[in-house]
Amino acid sequence: MNKKKSLKIKSVKIDFSKDNYLPELNKEDLDYLGIKNKPVLLKKKIIELNKRAHPDIDEKDYAYLTGKALYDPEIILSDRNKNDYHHFISEIDNGNSVCLIELSDRKENYEVVHIQKMRKRGVRRLREKTRVKAEGQPFPS
Repeated sequence: MNKKKSLKIKSVKIDFSKDNYLPELNKEDLDYLGIKNKPVLLKKKIIELNKRAHPDIDEKDYAYLTGKALYDPEIILSDRNKNDYHHFISEIDNGNSVCLIELSDRKENYEVVHIQKMRKRGVRRLREKTRVKAEGQPFPS
């Protein structure tokens, strides 16, 4: 991982009491997806839903999991049923960090809709249910 990505990951701060604006997505990922730059938003409501769905994730880990997936993704999967939804996935020490983000051109912001940890088997199943953006093309490093 390059220094710029590392600094971006470390800059992610999440305040659980309000909506959070996160750093912009990497230029190479925007180019890869063929989308323009917009602010990235993590709403308080999504944080609350996520905490209920994943009580195993400590609050102190949310910033790292979110930052690692969004700013150092190893793969981006496009949802089969919702074209604007993309899974940003990055390997971490004990599995993978997965961040589902809505990249809609109809909204003012790109919006994080889910954050979770996932084992390799789960990522494999997710890959089977989704499609890799630009299948066959190398993913940017």
